[in-house]
Amino acid sequence: MLSEGRWTHDFPITFDYAKKLGLHVSSDMPPQVWDLMALYPQPVRHYPTVEYLPGRRVAERKIELGESGAEV
Repeated sequence: MLSEGRWTHDFPITFDYAKKLGLHVSSDMPPQVWDLMALYPQPVRHYPTVEYLPGRRVAERKIELGESGAEV
């Protein structure tokens, strides 16, 4: 089920959802793991991971101008 190509990094599987999928998960976390994780904090991103540029796509403009884009 998890190898069907449906799940990506864009769709995190939460603890509750993993249980619904029938995965054997546990919420017990030894304090040593929390201590280790505290040594490596994750950076806070102040910028989006995808940049949207203003304006229309080149392909759309070519269609409007009647250009096929095919080489002769």
